[in-house]
Amino acid sequence: MRYIFIAFAFFFCVTGLSLVNTEDIGAGIRRLEKMLFLFYSFPLYLSLRRLKIDLVSPLLLGFVIAGPVMAIAAVYYVYLLGTSRADGFYSPIIFGNTAMLCALMVLAGLYSNRLSGWYKYVGISSFLCGAYAALLSGTRGSWLALPVVVLLLTVRYFSWRKLIVLICIVVAFALVIMANDQALTRFSSIGVNLKKYQTGEQVNTSVGARLQLWQLAVDLWKEKPVIGVGIGDFRLEVKKSIAEQRTKLTTSYSHAHNIFLDALASTGLCGLIGLIGALFVLPSYFFLCYDSDPKTKEEDFLAVAGLVLLLSFAVFGLTEGWLIHSGLVAVFCFVLTVLLSAASSSKSSCNHA
Repeated sequence: MRYIFIAFAFFFCVTGLSLVNTEDIGAGIRRLEKMLFLFYSFPLYLSLRRLKIDLVSPLLLGFVIAGPVMAIAAVYYVYLLGTSRADGFYSPIIFGNTAMLCALMVLAGLYSNRLSGWYKYVGISSFLCGAYAALLSGTRGSWLALPVVVLLLTVRYFSWRKLIVLICIVVAFALVIMANDQALTRFSSIGVNLKKYQTGEQVNTSVGARLQLWQLAVDLWKEKPVIGVGIGDFRLEVKKSIAEQRTKLTTSYSHAHNIFLDALASTGLCGLIGLIGALFVLPSYFFLCYDSDPKTKEEDFLAVAGLVLLLSFAVFGLTEGWLIHSGLVAVFCFVLTVLLSAASSSKSSCNHA
């Protein structure tokens, strides 16, 4: 476990090191403040271990309850207030990713039999509600996480029955998209936006802007490949590129809408390696190692839930910069810490990790 927190510290340090290239120091400091949630994880972890508090059951219960609650909020916004996307009182991206995370963690509970008996039917209902809330949010990055995680769970717990369940889930989700006007518009716009981008007819669509931001992030990295152009300076660099007509972007975005490319541009190779290692590789290794031993269904859920959490946020990060949202950073850190603490407390070959 200590290696994971050392990796957190390394990631924070190399991110802070990029400040030497930052022109907008205020923006850089604000970005670093969001990273502080990584350090809040450490005292929480120590407290849970010392007091021997197991928050896994309350956490899973919270995910189960959250599904219907978020579905009600989504329906209220879209069908009663008439908004195009459910934003959950703050942001459709945060709302959609959180709703999908709740649904996927409940699905992990179902696949690992942590939710069994009549709880299984409650869990199925909660999963459907959470997925539907994410659908109404219009957050396409969260939709992508669904088939990816379902595939992981199906491979992990392979059986022909569960393979059929996988196909049914994906088909049902596709049918719901087709039946919902807002969701269908968001989904079909991907192809339309790509075509307009390729022809040059309209390059500043949702998809077109992302493609330009990703290319710009790579170009910025080439200028300063080791520690990047500086944390917090991405918006400033976009403004410069627009003024110098080096891009067709018309809006000065504050991030690259991809956590990996954003880290590459802002903090260079050092920051990207730190991010991947600290947030995904080392925690994944811990859960994979933990998963290698025979376990009870409670312990099995811990390993699978940890992998689902990491995979979900990795997929979210492909099209959204969730690291700039304090809410999503807090959710990631809290859930990861609870799962790591519970797994470390049980007898495992990975206790030294």
